[in-house]
Amino acid sequence: MGDFQTSIRDVGYSPDPGVGTVDVTAIADIRDAAADGEFSGSQRLGFELVVAVESGATEHSVDFATYSLTAGDVLWVHAGQVQEWGDIHAVDGVMCMFPTSMISPGDSEVIGVRGGWRRSHWPSSGDRFTRDFRTLLDMQSRVAGSAFADTILAHALSAAVLAMVTTADGQSSGLVGDDRVRQFRSDVDAHFLTDRSVGSYARRLACSERSLYRMVTAGTGQSPRQLIEQRVVLEAQRMLVHEDAPVASIARALGYDDQSNFATMFKRAVGETPSSFRGQHRIADTR
Repeated sequence: MGDFQTSIRDVGYSPDPGVGTVDVTAIADIRDAAADGEFSGSQRLGFELVVAVESGATEHSVDFATYSLTAGDVLWVHAGQVQEWGDIHAVDGVMCMFPTSMISPGDSEVIGVRGGWRRSHWPSSGDRFTRDFRTLLDMQSRVAGSAFADTILAHALSAAVLAMVTTADGQSSGLVGDDRVRQFRSDVDAHFLTDRSVGSYARRLACSERSLYRMVTAGTGQSPRQLIEQRVVLEAQRMLVHEDAPVASIARALGYDDQSNFATMFKRAVGETPSSFRGQHRIADTR
C-alpha cells in the first residue's frame, strides 16, 4: 500500500513565528499573504479550521458536501477532512486555525454531545456566531506578547465554539455522553486502514466487544462494525473523486487485495459501483 500516490495535498499546522497555538487572522490578510495556488485543489487538513463569514458569498466543499456561505455563516472544517475552497476573494471575515488538542477534554465532550465534531456548517443567525470570532481576533491583538496568550486564547476559542454548537437549534447528536464513544471514533480515524477488527478497538479502549457494542449503538444508533465501514467508504469516496488511480489501486490502498470484494462493500454502502460513483461526481464537479 505504500506506493499509492495521492493528489490530495496534506496541509499541516505551521503558524507564523510569533503566533501562538491558536492562529486567528482576517481572511483578507491570509488571502493577500498566500502563495499562488494556496486555495486551489483538494486539501486534507491536519488541524481545525473555522471560517466566519462577515460579508460576501462563496461556496466551500467538505467531504462531498458543498456549502453556500453568506454573511453570518460559520464553516468548521475538522482535522482529517478533505476540503476545496470556492472563491476566497468573494468573502471577508475571520479565519481561525488550531490543533484539535487545543479544545479541552471536557469541552470536547460537550461539542461531541451536540454533534459539533460531525457538523461543518452553521448558517447565518445574524452575526451572533461570527461576532464571537471577531472578538477572538481582537483579543489576539490585545494579548500578543503575554506569557498567558495561549491560555487566554484557548479559553476564548472554547467559549466561541461552545456558544455556537450549544445555541444552534436542533443539533443534539443523540450521544449518551460517554467519552469512550468519541475515543472509539478517534481510534477508527487513526487505524481504519490497517485494523477492521472490533475486538482490537475494544482492547485499546479496555472494554469487552459486548460493552463497546452497547456503548456505540446507544450513542450513535449504529454498530461499531458499521462505523468502521463508513470510515472506509468515506476514504474510498475521497480517493475516487480526487485521484486518477485505477479502482484496483484504490482498493489495494484501502487494504483490499481483491477488487471485487471492495466493489461489493462499496456498492452495499453507497448503492452504486466505485466507477459509477466516480463518474457521477466528476461530472457534477464540471457543471
